[in-house]
Amino acid sequence: DGLTFEAAAVCMDSVMSPWHALVDRAALRPGESVVVVGAGGLGQSGIQIARSMGARVAAIDTIDAHRELALDSGAELAVEPAEVDRVRTWADGGADVAFEASGARAGFDLAAGVLRPGGRLVCCGYKPGVEYGLDSARLVLDEIAVLGSRAGSRDNARSALLAVEEGKVTPHIMERLDLHEANRALDLLRAGKVLGRVVVTP
Repeated sequence: DGLTFEAAAVCMDSVMSPWHALVDRAALRPGESVVVVGAGGLGQSGIQIARSMGARVAAIDTIDAHRELALDSGAELAVEPAEVDRVRTWADGGADVAFEASGARAGFDLAAGVLRPGGRLVCCGYKPGVEYGLDSARLVLDEIAVLGSRAGSRDNARSALLAVEEGKVTPHIMERLDLHEANRALDLLRAGKVLGRVVVTP
């Protein structure tokens, strides 16, 4: 009841999906380390969810503005892919959980590369036709768990809405547009210029 239309609308994807990924699929625990790969809309919420659960968080993203927002959202470290060694050092050799939100093969490879033995890699972003792969020796000998995560349940939706209402997670809404500006919203998405989410209000 305490949420705006815009916050509730964004919550149903940008918060609920990473909630399901981190809480249900990755079974994140307090005190664990999480690396978020792809700090867009899903990633920004993933950072805040992990922090609210008592985890330490670092982020990797190619876009300067995403990295800045990741730090504002509670990440202790936010680097570009070329600086991935800084993340391994931060995680004392390897993170407990990697949250992959980019949907790119390069993002998956980065996420897999920052995990400790026994780590969990949960994939929330995807692009049809993109194949992921992991060396079989690494997968087996390091006991890496690779998990897919899609959307969420009604309980996840309620938990996500409550987290936003209580201020534990604040979805980043870049812009609010009227319905007649829907094509502009799509143009912004195609151009990769959306920081967080854009909301179209009927």
